[in-house]
Amino acid sequence: MRFSRLTMCAPLLLAGAMILPSRADAQFGSIRDRLKKEIEKKAEGDKAPSRSSRAPVTDEYVAQLLKGFAAEAQTADDLAKKSLAENAKVVADVDEYLKRQRAYSDAQASSQKRMAEYSACTQPHNAEMMAAAQNQPASVQNAGMAMAQRMASMSPEEREAFQTKMEQLEREAKAAEKSGNLAEQQRIRGEVAKLTGMSMDNVSAADRQKVAANSAKAQKAAKGIESCGPMPQMSRVQPPDPVKVRPIVEKNGELALGPAATQEIRDSVEARAYIQNLRVMRFGNQPALAGAAASGMSAGDYSLGREQVLYFYALPALRGEAEECPPAFKGDECKVLKNHRTEILAAVKRLRESGAFTL
Repeated sequence: MRFSRLTMCAPLLLAGAMILPSRADAQFGSIRDRLKKEIEKKAEGDKAPSRSSRAPVTDEYVAQLLKGFAAEAQTADDLAKKSLAENAKVVADVDEYLKRQRAYSDAQASSQKRMAEYSACTQPHNAEMMAAAQNQPASVQNAGMAMAQRMASMSPEEREAFQTKMEQLEREAKAAEKSGNLAEQQRIRGEVAKLTGMSMDNVSAADRQKVAANSAKAQKAAKGIESCGPMPQMSRVQPPDPVKVRPIVEKNGELALGPAATQEIRDSVEARAYIQNLRVMRFGNQPALAGAAASGMSAGDYSLGREQVLYFYALPALRGEAEECPPAFKGDECKVLKNHRTEILAAVKRLRESGAFTL
């Protein structure tokens, strides 16, 4: 009864297969292999009923299986609660790690959202400023590039003093233009040329008008950028340090926690997998046997019916595949399964939640 036995023991094998990721103790590979070989050895020695010897799928038969599914899920839940309660300390440690991981992830997401909103706000203004700069006469563009290089080499204090002086000259230039004071305008141009290294003496009147128009556009774009508020800072929340836990190992033929915390959990995926492995650690074939007892069938008959209904009917349905009759069932049997489709899928989802069914 190879396939049916493997199905009944699947939770145990899953616990073994998922216990230790690539960073875990290498010894577990041999534990998993020995468990698998032992189960296959037992399975090869049994004679499973053929598909044709399975009881026909009727309303009563489906009702029996559903009772078994419910018992499996309940037994799995009970065993999981017991295992988690017995290992409350390590569960609390992993839960605390997950809280810190969520806080870090939330802070990163919030920071990225603020940065994206700021970028979306400033992008059109930056584009306007870039267009204004590119539209300046070539001589002014070259001088502007030289000034940008000078500013890049300044210390923060020098750059702040430079910007303060430029803002002062801008205010004075506006006042001189408004009053029509040509001498003052000439003085300010000299101050700007001295401060920036950009002289307007050799610039034609037409280019000066072009410079003035583009400067006005750039100032307008700068005000638009300022309206977006200060540039947000990246989150300073640090990722949590890995948490060390006791690995799940084989002890006297059963799975148990190792004596020392040697396994590191470094992300939320590993943390959730570890908790799931704790839940199913003591399952063995108890959920499947409880299901068989509740269904009123023998363990072999229940396992065969369970396997065919879950694998050949329920799984394709959960994947959203067309409601076609699988070859494992006859026409009348398909009608019965379709009539109970909602109940079967709900039961399978319940089995998955409990950990009794893992595919």
